[in-house]
Amino acid sequence: NFASAAGRDVERAGFPLYADRYPDELVQFLRMACVTPAHLGDKELDAPETYVDVVSLDNELAVLETIREACDAALGSYPAA
Repeated sequence: NFASAAGRDVERAGFPLYADRYPDELVQFLRMACVTPAHLGDKELDAPETYVDVVSLDNELAVLETIREACDAALGSYPAA
């Protein structure tokens, strides 16, 4: 996968979560974890600055979908009232 190819340890990644926002580091990590060759265009896979800003619209949508799925999974683990 691209994360491993870029030297990133996906299994051990962790980030603080805040009540009012996602940390920048989390969003940058998800941009890298969700990237595809089509998302990258002419950007470098292993250049950290690639993920500071939006990589592409499709990549950003994949990031937001990943966050949504994680929230749905977390909410689904609560018992039904």
